Amino acid sequence: ILATSCLFGATTWIIFLSFSAPEERRRLLRVAGDIIIAGTIMAILAAPFLFYIFKGSAEVPSSIHPPEALSADLLNYLVPTEVTRLGSNFFPEIARRFPLNLSEQGAYLGLPLILILVIQFLDMKRRPYLKPLLISLLVPLLLSLGPSLHVAGVRMDFWLPWRLGLHLPLIRQAIPARFPMYVALAAALATALWLAAANPGRDRARRFSLAALACVFLVPNPARVAHWTPLAQVRFFQPQNVVSTLGRDANVILLPYGQTGPGLIWQVASGMAFTQSGGYVGFTPQAELSWRVFYDLADGLGGSSVENDISALCATHRVSAILIGPGTPAPLAAAVEALHWPEAQDHEVRIVRVPDLRNLHFYYVSGDYWPTEPANNWMGHQIKIVTHGQSVRLGITGRGRPPELGPEEFRVVYGSQDSRYSIGAQDTQVLTLPADASVLLMANATYIPDRFIHNGDDRHLSAIINLQPEAGAQ
Repeated sequence: ILATSCLFGATTWIIFLSFSAPEERRRLLRVAGDIIIAGTIMAILAAPFLFYIFKGSAEVPSSIHPPEALSADLLNYLVPTEVTRLGSNFFPEIARRFPLNLSEQGAYLGLPLILILVIQFLDMKRRPYLKPLLISLLVPLLLSLGPSLHVAGVRMDFWLPWRLGLHLPLIRQAIPARFPMYVALAAALATALWLAAANPGRDRARRFSLAALACVFLVPNPARVAHWTPLAQVRFFQPQNVVSTLGRDANVILLPYGQTGPGLIWQVASGMAFTQSGGYVGFTPQAELSWRVFYDLADGLGGSSVENDISALCATHRVSAILIGPGTPAPLAAAVEALHWPEAQDHEVRIVRVPDLRNLHFYYVSGDYWPTEPANNWMGHQIKIVTHGQSVRLGITGRGRPPELGPEEFRVVYGSQDSRYSIGAQDTQVLTLPADASVLLMANATYIPDRFIHNGDDRHLSAIINLQPEAGAQ
């Protein structure tokens, strides 16, 4: 949002500068100086965050979202969707063809507002300042259509200017379907100027009546917009309660977990008295993709290996407690209870204390590893397997590997031991890893699959591995 605001703000500044008289240009140049100073101060204050943005930029894919599929449909500016109360049933077949989901089909302006804009801009000869405003409205409108034109859901082989934006740093990640908010801003300014120029009497009444009608055309449909629910006010998360129970600077796992959970708001309510391992902050960091437990927590199911996975997560992420708040899915709450860790109740929250590390038995994997299910976990060039308090059976299979690539050599390094195994598409090698070990597993070559078969991406793969604790081994 900051980047696109700067883009369209700078574009609007250039447009108005081009149409301004000398005195107005001097004022615009002074404004530009103020903005540059403000931007410099902002960059200094945000330096810690900007540092990590640039540090992690190499991990950002060239395109997070496909711009062709995330562009506004031209008819969406005229045709309402189901989220608009008035007119949503007029052209339902056309609206259903628009790309994206309802939450991204936000280009609709409504016929009364479009009529106001037409009337206003027809008066440009008497009001020259409307010409740069019109151009400032048309630029984001044109760019919102994306790199190719879409009309009624049909993509046309028609080149559009946003294709150039796909080569710009940072901005290329923007979703064109969200640019209509800048169109709406320019439309609001044009409407405000039109109302301000109304003559007293009938002219004023007509203009404000049409503006009121434009508002009616934009009233949302309560049956289709998001359902709001009240936030549970939990007394435990008052700062004094959190500190007295958890101590200062505790790191916790907070349930309900993830995007739909209130964990971040509860953390703010506590005065940031604790940190979280997880929580919803956007995309899962690349380094954390090897932890299947994050997906289990978000789904509220617990998972088949929840005891091992939660134990490993708490030990490696220095988690001191798991907080089970109101609204935690019953299967997940039951899975945490089944750990039989020390537990206490404080107000509406159950505090499950993480035992001493020496009493936990677990294993975990890091590196080029993408878990999908217990028997189907993909690895790439190199992974590290760590066992703690128990031995583990490791299975390596070439199943899923294209037969034409031939066998692949795997190297297993544990301490001074260095073993090598040749595994083809039909081969499986089973090894036993001892307790309290750190083992490197390396493949001499990888391949990119012809289709997306793991986590929806195209990372380099080598084999499928399976890890299971040795029966009765601790």
